[in-house]
Amino acid sequence: VSMYLTPFYSKEDMYTSSLTGKKWLEELLVGHPGCAYIALGMRRHVFLALVLQIRCMGYMEPEKSTITLEESLAIFLY
Repeated sequence: VSMYLTPFYSKEDMYTSSLTGKKWLEELLVGHPGCAYIALGMRRHVFLALVLQIRCMGYMEPEKSTITLEESLAIFLY
């Protein structure tokens, strides 16, 4: 019984990164594959293939934009 109830009472933070923006995404894509899957809902290679497909469709970031395509897609999926 204690093994079943322990996760409900002893909580620990899942997202402990102090990084934001581009550095957070970089850590997410380079780090543990499970973290990318949990945060984005897809595996790392699928996310990168989706970014490539969107670029091939002609989407480009505006020159004055402070956010990249990868970041905006990650925000959308998160």
